[in-house]
Amino acid sequence: TCGSEEKANVLKNIGCHVTVNYKKENIENKLRKEFPNGFDLIFEGIGGQMRETCTKLLSSNGTLISIGSVSEDYTLSNEERAAREKSPRVSSRTGPKKVGNQTITGFFTPAGPNYPNWDAVVQRTIDEIANGNIKILMDKECQAFNGMDGIYKAQEYMRQGKNIGKIFSKL
Repeated sequence: TCGSEEKANVLKNIGCHVTVNYKKENIENKLRKEFPNGFDLIFEGIGGQMRETCTKLLSSNGTLISIGSVSEDYTLSNEERAAREKSPRVSSRTGPKKVGNQTITGFFTPAGPNYPNWDAVVQRTIDEIANGNIKILMDKECQAFNGMDGIYKAQEYMRQGKNIGKIFSKL
């Protein structure tokens, strides 16, 4: 998913077969049409409504891994945030949750290394990056962000939807 045609083109150029511009298209409708059986694995990094949508798009035995929550209002308490969301909340204290045959988990939970075949999954990821099958795209504009002040600038840049790729700040 992305928020502009420019970003959709970047995604297609790195191998995405299906892109959704969330500013122009309904994510759930398009992905349900393209993938009627749902997804076996979803990495979700936005939180909020996007997490809700991803939960609905899981296959009957699917796994949702929440790897971020950039949409969250961090002024709310954990209880207030949980009350706003319908999908199960995962924290480093609770670990993975089972919903029927589905699993909802977080990347930064103690379950990671204890997950069956974790070492094999990590090694395969490393191999896929080394072989060029997984591409990591770093936003070129972030080259101008430096130090702690750069972290705040990079975050603001991302929240404005300007980044194409991962944001960062150099030391």
